[in-house]
Amino acid sequence: MDILWHYSIGYMPDFLDGKSGPVGWVRWPHRGVQLLEKFHIPRKQRTYVLSDKFELRINQSFAEVVSECANVNRHVIATGAQQTWITPELQKGLLALHQKGYAHSYEAWQDSKLVGGTFGIQLGGLITMVSLFHRVSNASKFAAGQAMMKLRDRGFKLIDIGMVPTHHVDFGSEWMPRWQYEAMLHDLIQQKVSVTDEYPCKPIPLSIRARMPITRALRGIRRRWKA
Repeated sequence: MDILWHYSIGYMPDFLDGKSGPVGWVRWPHRGVQLLEKFHIPRKQRTYVLSDKFELRINQSFAEVVSECANVNRHVIATGAQQTWITPELQKGLLALHQKGYAHSYEAWQDSKLVGGTFGIQLGGLITMVSLFHRVSNASKFAAGQAMMKLRDRGFKLIDIGMVPTHHVDFGSEWMPRWQYEAMLHDLIQQKVSVTDEYPCKPIPLSIRARMPITRALRGIRRRWKA
């Protein structure tokens, strides 16, 4: 549950310097988010996101989606940092959370084959979507766009995307100041919304429920002290 705890208090896994090297839990000054009330599909991307060439499936190949997103041979990684923040330890933790119902994959399928997707954790109404992969052009755009529309229709309000992306379709994502994002976390986590009827919202673990008020209080004291 260590992954859920860090997300519940505003941390995210990333390179400690934001670019490469050691990986850890970080709180950057701003958080990339997609407010679902602001979700829109750019005209040039509608052909891909609304394509009937792909089918959206959820949690059919979670381990494979995570593995592909972590694949250092993917073009975006091979031509960039040449390493991934999705470490073997993180992958192991994500798989354990998936088995308990706290992590999901959103997948693009074509001709009965997995061709793209994204994944993230869920804690109440807090949901993340932090990496994408594709084997067929535009399959990742389809998976992300279709997933966001479905999540919006299920009652979710915000997708934590970590960083505002520059390498794939922009559905209206934006940078949010850390204080504002973290102020929203409590209410998000308390929401009881589900990805599908098949995957109901799991309860907040007791260890997180017990520690969150203390963390919020300490942060409030620090903010007042700095002011």
